[in-house]
Amino acid sequence: MNFAGGRGLDIKPINPAILVNNLVESYRPAASKHGVILRTEVQEGLSKILIDPKAFETCLTQLISNAIDSASTEKSDKAEVIVSAYEKNGFFIIEVEDNGHSINNSFESKISHNNVFENEERNSEFGLLVTKKIVQEHGGTLETFYEPDVSSKVRITLNKGILEHILNQSLEQKKSN
Repeated sequence: MNFAGGRGLDIKPINPAILVNNLVESYRPAASKHGVILRTEVQEGLSKILIDPKAFETCLTQLISNAIDSASTEKSDKAEVIVSAYEKNGFFIIEVEDNGHSINNSFESKISHNNVFENEERNSEFGLLVTKKIVQEHGGTLETFYEPDVSSKVRITLNKGILEHILNQSLEQKKSN
């Protein structure tokens, strides 16, 4: 099974708490400028995970940026984005949730089926399709949740066992080159 889709991933053990916290800190000034509270909920003691850090930085950058944009367009003085990271039953999970409308049922259907988006949706949704591809290359899943007038959430779920398999596959590819 080749999760890398021919591109090849640069898999490394990383501390996900550091990755998440650093990215959130880099977006804090932009969020503040747009009146958005940006916070993290990172489980203490997360173990290192095997991922391509640059690829995952791309994913999280896209998700955080979209969430800030969505939350800042709401007419609420309580615009908020929460980035969570935690482990559960052998899975590593990252969630980006906003109290705007960055995701809706129409979008969920489109991303699930890799459909084409209208021009006004194209930039952010194209970025989310790239995010979905990167997550799939890591053997993971990308899910969207939308509760009208309450919140939107994107969840990335990675199976730690599959990530180890991908690392071994990547090492074998490097040896054969």
